[in-house]
Amino acid sequence: MGETSAPKPDRTPFYVSLLLCLFVSIAYHNISGGVFLFDDHSGIVRNRTIRSFESALFSDRTAFPTAYQRRPVVNWSYAINYSISGLDPWSYHLFNLLVHAACMLLLFDFLRRTLQLEGIPQNLRNNALALAGTITLLWGTHPLQTQSVTYTTQRCESLMSLCYLLCLYGVLRGSTSSSPTRWYCLVVASFVIGMATKEVMITAPLLVLLFDLIFLSGNWRTFFKARRFLYVGFSIGIVWLAAALLRTNFDRMGREIASGRHATGWEYLLTQPDVLLRYLRLSFWPSDLTLRYEWPVTRQFADAMPAGICVVAMLIATAFLLCRWPRLGFVAASFFVILAPTSSIMPIKHPIFEHRMYLPLASVCVFLVLAVWQLLRHLSEDPANQRRILLAVGLLAAVALTIRTIDRNYDYHSEAGMWTDCLKNSPDNTWALWGVAQGHLDAGEPEQALPLVLRSVELKPNDPDSQVKLGIVLNELGDFADAAECFEKAVQLDSFHAEAHLGLAVALSETDRWELSVEHFETATRLHDEKDRVLNDYAVELSKRGLIGQSEDVLKTALRINPENAEAWNNLGTAVMLRGGHTAAATKCFQAAVFYDPGFELARLNLNRVSTLASPP
Repeated sequence: MGETSAPKPDRTPFYVSLLLCLFVSIAYHNISGGVFLFDDHSGIVRNRTIRSFESALFSDRTAFPTAYQRRPVVNWSYAINYSISGLDPWSYHLFNLLVHAACMLLLFDFLRRTLQLEGIPQNLRNNALALAGTITLLWGTHPLQTQSVTYTTQRCESLMSLCYLLCLYGVLRGSTSSSPTRWYCLVVASFVIGMATKEVMITAPLLVLLFDLIFLSGNWRTFFKARRFLYVGFSIGIVWLAAALLRTNFDRMGREIASGRHATGWEYLLTQPDVLLRYLRLSFWPSDLTLRYEWPVTRQFADAMPAGICVVAMLIATAFLLCRWPRLGFVAASFFVILAPTSSIMPIKHPIFEHRMYLPLASVCVFLVLAVWQLLRHLSEDPANQRRILLAVGLLAAVALTIRTIDRNYDYHSEAGMWTDCLKNSPDNTWALWGVAQGHLDAGEPEQALPLVLRSVELKPNDPDSQVKLGIVLNELGDFADAAECFEKAVQLDSFHAEAHLGLAVALSETDRWELSVEHFETATRLHDEKDRVLNDYAVELSKRGLIGQSEDVLKTALRINPENAEAWNNLGTAVMLRGGHTAAATKCFQAAVFYDPGFELARLNLNRVSTLASPP
């Protein structure tokens, strides 16, 4: 009797995975045209620690941009990109897209396997592949995800989400594996890496615990017997968070709360119901996407009532579902648990960012698809027909979302275009006003920037940032006396505002108040993250006063801090020539300036001039 051939493995999940990758590739095919914008400049362009793998992890803490002092994994990922393409954005965007694709595939397999667990209704188990594929397709192509994928520095969110999904996936696979230890080691490692990526990861143990109790263990006794050591391992990441929080600048936060610039914990909590409803609205209707919101802080309980009632009702419904239908309750709870660190009582400077919905959007998609599935079951009794309609509706929705995502990606192709789009959606957004104004300044059009910053001050007269921006434009226009008044007001509002001290130092120097100017240069140097830039401006003012030797010394100090400061190299070359120094030394300075900034036309012009002087007659 012949041997029975082994059944062929089902390749359908593989083909669905390919389809998912195809859709996300189409949705983000134009991502490579994106430029560095906003936080990308401090996080990548001016982040000297990413120039090597060693410095990306082990530099002195003060060398890191503030946002990455507690996120070394993200900083190290930038070092990978820098080693590939330097400051050319293409590899950074490719990395973000690969992380997003990995999250998609992980979410798909996690949902597929979860829907096939014992205890799941039979109609869901029989259609696990179609349901998981539809949910993931909607999640992956949704335009709300662009802020985590196309906006380079927000890979913090997608990388953290990858680690988050690995925790859930590892627990699921370990529960059915004959050798679960390797899966549980993956869970703990993912958690620790996630904690070094973004602090929201702290909620992962709670969500994993809920998933374990509801879908896997079923009761506390089985839970503790099967995976108690796993949860001991989670304590490693919790200790990491505690150490990170000890390094948080709570004094600065306290000053901002006292000045009214920062919401208190209670005010932040009152603000979040409207934010959560905004997130949900964008999930169902992703129009008016905004890079940076000008979101008002809710300070009165009565003002928070309408949205607050809705959110409290959702929380009560979640608690009811956890008691009555715990598996469905888990989906609802995951939305609130993941958002809890950024949408509860911990006051964060910016109450809303769209990238925070990257992973919680999966909960919304699960609810939406399951609701459509239940509706189809009432409309048709044929399971095959139900599945065909679901897939057709899902594909149509995914096509519409993909088109919107492609359109949104084009906004990231130009910094001026992005801020113009923000201003169109929110005419009173001071961040957008300044973004457009900065574009005019970069183009040498300070007159065009002035009305925009004046509008910003009109909207927020007691905001030091608005006063600083007006002062910067006035400095560019040569109105140093009025600029000094703006900077002085900013310093009065926030005595620790580094840019205010720097701008005031320049304005005071230009109005012949040199001794006071020096004091503010020294204060700015102490407070500013980019000390080389402060020292460069100080050196420029020294040169204007004929103090060429001192200017050279200051510029050399700036270049020891940041050897890639093209402007400082150019100014040092100019100082060498003014002092009557060797043209060879000046040539090296101008060559360094052009090397570090090939588009620096003034440095290139100076290099040509000094080369002409050095040439024999």
